Amino acid sequence: MSKTIDFHKTSNMAIEINEMYCFACESVFYELDGHELDDCPKCGQNFENYQPDCNDGDDDTYLLIVDPVTGVPAVVRRDGEPVLAPKEGAEQ
Repeated sequence: MSKTIDFHKTSNMAIEINEMYCFACESVFYELDGHELDDCPKCGQNFENYQPDCNDGDDDTYLLIVDPVTGVPAVVRRDGEPVLAPKEGAEQ
């Protein structure tokens, strides 16, 4: 995929991903903004009465783009990174 995207010819949508911190297991996890998880994906802690902390300064925004000719979707970072890749140090 080209590093330059012509947004006038490419269908796209912003996706905000929040870095979250679970106090129960002291782990970092990620969730889509506006689509919060009910339980910690690492330890299973229910968030009904127990809310995780959002690292507000660590929000990343990605763009979901669709090639208008082939229909093939791709995710790119808004800050110019060409491919969606795990954050350095993130567990696989």
